[in-house]
Amino acid sequence: MASKRGLTGFELDAIREIVAIGAGHSSTALSELAKKQVIVSFPSVSFYKIEEIPSLIGKPYELVTTVLLKIEGEHQAKRFPVGEMLLIFVEKSALEFTNLLWNRKNKKLDESDLDALKETGNILSGACLSVLTEYLDFKMVESMPGAATDMLGSTMDSTLANLAVKTNEALVFMTDFKISGHDIKSYFLILFDPTVLEVLVEKIKEKSQ
Repeated sequence: MASKRGLTGFELDAIREIVAIGAGHSSTALSELAKKQVIVSFPSVSFYKIEEIPSLIGKPYELVTTVLLKIEGEHQAKRFPVGEMLLIFVEKSALEFTNLLWNRKNKKLDESDLDALKETGNILSGACLSVLTEYLDFKMVESMPGAATDMLGSTMDSTLANLAVKTNEALVFMTDFKISGHDIKSYFLILFDPTVLEVLVEKIKEKSQ
């Protein structure tokens, strides 16, 4: 059962609208990268408790490829942690996605595929952060992305254990890529520091008045 941190329907809808703008920017950037039309959408957006997230994605033993970026805030020449972003594909979807991008028929992810997935994560995070920054009084900057393939259980245990110290919930986007008539599904997670999330919610309230 999704937990929405006490957000009103309006506040959650506002967040959906923010990321929908980010999806549009991502579609344009990925289309330019692939030299073909790529449409990104977030058909489902909600908050989930940390322990609920692995079961949304798959079975613990399934192989997934995860792109991870750390986010920092920047205000008056000072930097501070904001959270992390993760883009998660089950292995089959990661391979299908990269093969469609490059018109290939690889049977296994190679280094260039991981680079493409990292760039995809970079594009998604950059597009969403650029829109979110308009609601905040500070700039947000993402780190260089890292990517790895491992079992879902191992990936989630190591990643979420560190994050659970700061927050018990994450903003989870079901992510749909449409490429050449194919639908590729993945998950895009934003794990905000609780104080940053509260600031975002307050700014959304201010803009609605």
